Amino acid sequence: MDIDFEWDPKKAEKVLTERGIRFEDVKSEVRADRFMDVKVKNQKDHPDQKMFVVRIENYAICAPYVKVGVKRARLVTAFKSRIFNKDKEFDNG
Repeated sequence: MDIDFEWDPKKAEKVLTERGIRFEDVKSEVRADRFMDVKVKNQKDHPDQKMFVVRIENYAICAPYVKVGVKRARLVTAFKSRIFNKDKEFDNG
C-alpha cells in the first residue's frame, strides 16, 4: 500500500519498551499489503479512528491510526490482540 506514516517518537519508544512492538514493523507490514483495515469500535471516544491489524512474529497486532490527508496515517499506539489472534479469518501471510 502506498501510504506515508508518522508517529510521535516518544510514544513509539514507549510502545517498544512496554509492549515490544516497533511502529516500523507495523509500517512494513502495511506497505507489503499484509494487513486488515478495521474501524475502531468506540467511535464516540475515538472519532474517525481506524486500525491496521497486522501479524508480527506470528501474533496479531492492532495499530490504531488517524488519517492525515489522503495518503498519510498517524499511528497512535500498537498492542497485541488476543481477539484477532484467535480469528481464523485473519491470516495476512
